[in-house]
Amino acid sequence: MDPSSFLKSLEILSDLNDQEISFLASKAQWIDYEPSAPVIKRGEIGRFLWIVYEGEVKVMIPAVGATGESSETLKRGALFGEMSVMTGEPEIADVLTLTACKLIKIPRESFSQLIAGNPKTLAKFARLITDRMIQNAQAASRPDLLRVAHQENQDPYDLNFSSAAEPMKILVLNCGSSSMKYSLFDTVQALPLLEGEIEKIGSGDAVHKVNTPRTNRKDDQKNVMTMKDAFDVMLRTVTDCSRRRGLRECRPHQRRRHPIDPCVLRPCAAA
Repeated sequence: MDPSSFLKSLEILSDLNDQEISFLASKAQWIDYEPSAPVIKRGEIGRFLWIVYEGEVKVMIPAVGATGESSETLKRGALFGEMSVMTGEPEIADVLTLTACKLIKIPRESFSQLIAGNPKTLAKFARLITDRMIQNAQAASRPDLLRVAHQENQDPYDLNFSSAAEPMKILVLNCGSSSMKYSLFDTVQALPLLEGEIEKIGSGDAVHKVNTPRTNRKDDQKNVMTMKDAFDVMLRTVTDCSRRRGLRECRPHQRRRHPIDPCVLRPCAAA
């Protein structure tokens, strides 16, 4: 059976049209596992929706308090990992293969994007999650299970973006009445690539500080009179620094006469 036909045969995905099924199939990865292989570890941030294509997997919920460990065997067509993908909370169970398996995993970004526009499919997943929450509650309370999951994960809130499917750069801004602070992060490393601060905006004595892992610099920006001026200086600095190898030569950027396109973070042609 081809990927699209198999996904379409699943009742929970039956309301998706052919184009939507083809989209999921194009994003899906098919992975072979040996028996007793770990698939999901308790405490991980869910990055994928998993589907059993061949074989059997075992879902194990840990013993908490007076309750013992509980488990469930999933076979062809069963889904798992949906609760963490939908809620953003860490996985509360360990999942390992019982037999040789072929599993399908779909990135959460692709899956979430699709069901957000399909109310019937979204409702089915909501029911599935509700049923599993009731089932899990018979083993232990959800707060207790989440507490155990958080203890298993050094970054349970994904502050280091360890669950990102692909590396990405994230710019964080914090603006006050006369100041702007910013940080540029890369999800592949914990420390920021770049941190900057523009102070005394509008006073005629504005100062711009830029810190990178290799440099700490400061320069005057007397012409920064508005928040837009500060934003332009920040964008040019980030753009300039991102072009320099490893940000090692990053320096505060003097204002230029040409504007910048904030959508793509690169200087655009002069108006």
